[in-house]
Amino acid sequence: MKVTVHDGYDQIDGTAWDALVGPQGSPFLEHTFLAGLQSLRCAVPETGWGARPITVHSDDGQLVGAAPAWIKGHSMGEFVYDHGWADAARRAGLPYYPKLVVGVPFTPVTGRRLLVHPDADRDLVRSGLLRGLQAAAEDCHGLHVLFNPEEEAQWLSERGAFPRIQFQFHWHNEGYSTFEDWLARFPSKKRNKIRRERKDLRGIEVRSLISPDPDRLDAMHRFYSNTCEQFGPWGRVYLSREMF
Repeated sequence: MKVTVHDGYDQIDGTAWDALVGPQGSPFLEHTFLAGLQSLRCAVPETGWGARPITVHSDDGQLVGAAPAWIKGHSMGEFVYDHGWADAARRAGLPYYPKLVVGVPFTPVTGRRLLVHPDADRDLVRSGLLRGLQAAAEDCHGLHVLFNPEEEAQWLSERGAFPRIQFQFHWHNEGYSTFEDWLARFPSKKRNKIRRERKDLRGIEVRSLISPDPDRLDAMHRFYSNTCEQFGPWGRVYLSREMF
């Protein structure tokens, strides 16, 4: 088994990588997306993201494991908000950056971070990936695995990782069959307010377009940029126009 630390996703076969993600895996873990973030200058050292993907190959040369990892010099674009930890380290005179982050830039979506081929020995390959991550983090001050599923987090905890608990807001349909069913759970004042707000949406037409027209892509990036900039320092424009 061969463990390799790379400095670019273009060094890894995309088809073999996607075989680890599988048809039911997150699209944000696909090679095209990760490689695009790097090649289109969204996640590069100049923006604080240095690609360090880890791969594991079997003795016969097959890619059986991979992990999307990045050297970070800041905490922006992770959506885990460890700025308090970084500040505490600074006040204590301890270094916090650089750190090795395992995850997908700008994407707070839960998904596997230790990708293993379905026909491979999962524990063996995961152990190889962990060794690779530890090697990549040798000159870093921390190794952070972000937004991984509970089972994977438990596996890492059993091997010495410290779990960090944070929260997200998710909406779950609790048996509502109509919008009015959902409104019924609120007091009348809130129901009326929501109904008034929805009136502003009347007459708006939504269309789904599949088009290579660059003008439409320009517009989409403009909408994205305007939305980000509207929310001040937290609304960073992470994705380049080329990414669209």
